Amino acid sequence: MNKLYEINEFPYGDGDNRSIIIYGDNLGAKDVFVYLDKECLGVFDSWKSLEAELKSKSKLKVSVMGCQFLLGYGFVPPPFTLYRNVIRLTIGDKLTIEKFKNKAFYEVDFPYLSNKSMNKQHSSNNELKKVLTDAVSVLDHEKRDIYIMQSSGKDSTALMLALKEAQIKNVNAITYNPNYRENEASDAKAIAKSFNYNHTIINADPLGEYDSFIRFCEKSPAINGDYALISYIYSLEKGKAEKGIVIDGMGNDIYMGHIPSKLESRLKQYSIIKLFPFLWDKFEVPPLGTKMSYALKSFMMYPTERVISGSHVSHSNVLDIFPHQTQYRSFFKSLYINYKRLSEVDLRAYVRGRLFDTACCMEKARLAAFNQDSEAIFPFTNGSIIQYYFNLREEDRYDYNKRTNKLALRRLLNAEFGEFKYLKEKGSFRYDIMSFIKANQNNILKEINTASSIIPSINRVFKYYWNRKENYVFNGPIHHLFVLSAWLNRRDSSVIGSFDQSLPEFELDISFKF
Repeated sequence: MNKLYEINEFPYGDGDNRSIIIYGDNLGAKDVFVYLDKECLGVFDSWKSLEAELKSKSKLKVSVMGCQFLLGYGFVPPPFTLYRNVIRLTIGDKLTIEKFKNKAFYEVDFPYLSNKSMNKQHSSNNELKKVLTDAVSVLDHEKRDIYIMQSSGKDSTALMLALKEAQIKNVNAITYNPNYRENEASDAKAIAKSFNYNHTIINADPLGEYDSFIRFCEKSPAINGDYALISYIYSLEKGKAEKGIVIDGMGNDIYMGHIPSKLESRLKQYSIIKLFPFLWDKFEVPPLGTKMSYALKSFMMYPTERVISGSHVSHSNVLDIFPHQTQYRSFFKSLYINYKRLSEVDLRAYVRGRLFDTACCMEKARLAAFNQDSEAIFPFTNGSIIQYYFNLREEDRYDYNKRTNKLALRRLLNAEFGEFKYLKEKGSFRYDIMSFIKANQNNILKEINTASSIIPSINRVFKYYWNRKENYVFNGPIHHLFVLSAWLNRRDSSVIGSFDQSLPEFELDISFKF
């Protein structure tokens, strides 16, 4: 069990020269946020608690590097955050602080690489159902209502089964219906009704979603570029998920073995940047149609970048807006150099599970729940589930050749429900970003114009993408530029400052182990 140096005050006093070690949560259930400067130290388990302590003291300072990452990737990878004086610790992280030297040492020892699994347990439907049920049984369901963001895919269906097995009754299932590509809302409703749970379908409403998102920006201490964030905020608001527990099915990609598709493997294999790294920040791909533009963007990524989904602002345009010398320029290149000998499964667990899932996908749930004064819980990060599933034989976890993941979970659901449509067909979350942008184009333009007083060059880059918005690939950058602008426009000037990206007062040395 990791020890967490838990403090909400600032313990440094004159003559205190001790080293302090702070660990992240190895289960991924919570992130740990460390506020650090020469005068004080604070350790917090959520943005909510951190903001409550620090906002009134005007200590939070927006990071140029954090803004670079958000535009270029849609999220800020640990240990970095949107604030230059806040460090995020997550799975496998250790931070050693030596105050008398003004140094901090950040190490990563990721515990869910394949060679760390015992790889000997046999899959059992009864055992898996039991550990899933135990994971939700500990919820504070007698005092607070339970809300589950339900698709009709494997993870949320398994959690619904666990809730029923645990005899938890006050469950409210919420499904967002984007009216875009596959429509799973009716299937999700049928699953919820089979358990006699309340179910609400929240239909896409671009105008309502915009208003909801702006209210969120007024309140939230953080943001990210996950396409699903806006719909998540809107769904919880419309579903009246106030002061409750929001259950989310994220958190199992770190240990279940999330296999890349053959397309992703090919795109990583043909990476041009591996051979010509100097091209990384040189240009934006031309608008040659959605598929061709998407392929060209992928070829211009390091394999570690291609693990992350979505279309983002090109690196050349990010650096046009924020030309500062930061670790944004080298982070994913360093990951590629250090981790290129990992298998695809381990690389995906590390980059997608440890970085992207926790700081983007799970962060989205935490922020949306915070907006409703609720708490986001991720049952798949329960230690008993991880211990059981991670130590299964590899052939019970995934089939790499067939590109099939979560085999034991699939077998459990097949036994309980038989074959159902989205067990095989379920893809990634669908959000109609083009409709959102089209419906709100006047307000989006206003947000960008307002933000230009903070970031003078943002208008020029935004116009580049706006003139190409009929191509789906270029709507991602428009979304990221809008999200960052809307959030910055509602920050106090003392938090934004002049975007002077001076180095943190503590020197931060980062090393990665595996």
